[in-house]
Amino acid sequence: MNNMTYKGYFAKINLDDRDGIVGGKVIGIKDSVTFEGETVAQLTEDFHNAMDHYLADCKKEGPIKPK
Repeated sequence: MNNMTYKGYFAKINLDDRDGIVGGKVIGIKDSVTFEGETVAQLTEDFHNAMDHYLADCKKEGPIKPK
């Protein structure tokens, strides 16, 4: 798995062999949204939670930032 999508947002996935953690970063937005997990399920859940939180913040602050 090299990427993930959620609600139309795209994230690039990277493996940290040294720490045994898989992490991701949402691309195509001005802000930095990152997430991580030790399993695919944890990674997916953290990605969804991070994006839901990001979108809620954007809604409070004004227009949603472009994808």
